[in-house]
Amino acid sequence: MKKVYQPVWIKAIDMNKGAVKFINNNLFTDLSIYNYQWELFKNGVSVGKESFSISGKPMAEQDVTLKLPPINIASREEYFLIIKVLSKEGDDLIPAGHIVASEQLSFPSNNYFTESLNPSGTLKVEKISSGLKFTSGNIEGLIGLADGLLHKYSNNGKLLLTTAPIPNFWRAPIDDDFGSSTQMNHNVWRTAGDEKSLTKIDIKEQTPAGQEIVVNYNLKYIDIPYQVTYFIYNDGTLKITANMDLSGKRMPDLLRYGMKMEIPVAFENVSYYGRGPWENYIDRNTSSFIGNYSCKVEELKFDYIRPQENGYRTDVRTVSFTDKSGEGVEFIGFGVPICFNARYNYDEDFDPGLTKKQQHSIDVHKRDILAVNIDWKQMGVGGNNSWGARPLRQYRLSDKQFSYSYLIKPAK
Repeated sequence: MKKVYQPVWIKAIDMNKGAVKFINNNLFTDLSIYNYQWELFKNGVSVGKESFSISGKPMAEQDVTLKLPPINIASREEYFLIIKVLSKEGDDLIPAGHIVASEQLSFPSNNYFTESLNPSGTLKVEKISSGLKFTSGNIEGLIGLADGLLHKYSNNGKLLLTTAPIPNFWRAPIDDDFGSSTQMNHNVWRTAGDEKSLTKIDIKEQTPAGQEIVVNYNLKYIDIPYQVTYFIYNDGTLKITANMDLSGKRMPDLLRYGMKMEIPVAFENVSYYGRGPWENYIDRNTSSFIGNYSCKVEELKFDYIRPQENGYRTDVRTVSFTDKSGEGVEFIGFGVPICFNARYNYDEDFDPGLTKKQQHSIDVHKRDILAVNIDWKQMGVGGNNSWGARPLRQYRLSDKQFSYSYLIKPAK
């Protein structure tokens, strides 16, 4: 709310030249009443910081050119500039240095999401009775040929996943979902990924780059093809690509497009590069700046009065879950950012079904599991009103074709 109502807006004019525009929405206050600070980040790490002064009349715009250091953006790099407007003098309500307004601006030549990957290592692949086994160094995995699922992925003998990634198209309904009857009108997606029949597995010839396995399913409840492609790189890194084609089908919008899985409960430490530090959704994330954040799994959640979807993070480049020794698993967006949830509960624990229940968040008890959602996107939360309005069209998942990829590897 503070971000939306901040009295000074900041927009990019030409980031390569450090040119930005300040829009003073104050009715009587000149911009000279504030202090200003910019900070430059490369892949989430601060590389420069400076204070500056400007002036600008109320209800007017002021163009400013900042003296930024030279920026040369290479592959797998991106830069962001955070500008803060700070109170110059304190009073009884607001202390000096209070952030009155802020903005994060990106550079047009950012090139973080490269799709080229050629890690070194010796990959061994063999068929055994239980499936396709692969090893590289201390990494070992198994893909079942009877169901196409990833049954094992371990490092140094320690499992990094405790259940296989499976498709997920649903979220625990939020209050606004009930207001628009989403829990009923979109109910076909609630368990659409749970029951699927294997139609074909295609094990490609191993190449110098690695091994590809293409698994085709039919989602039983809705009769829609769904494809998962595994690509195992030479160092044991696993890329998972999920494709779904709704062409020719009349289906309601998805609530999310992603995959759910479980990881060891001991992986309680979270580090991610994405939007934070608080929960955020695709239509509620402008105040959540892209950066490096660390916390405990327990701290990701938000306890609303009534149990519902919570604790999401968007525009995530990479997220790792580790134990006390620093060992764990890392998920990396490939080509595009990912979004994630992680909690000691199933999503279903927050889902009352087709009608609201008289429950509170304290009624949802922690389980001895750590469930993770790795998504392309989740539908926005809406909020234009709470008695029928859906999220704005640009924040709905209305496409006919869906595809995204992410990497799984041991955390460093």
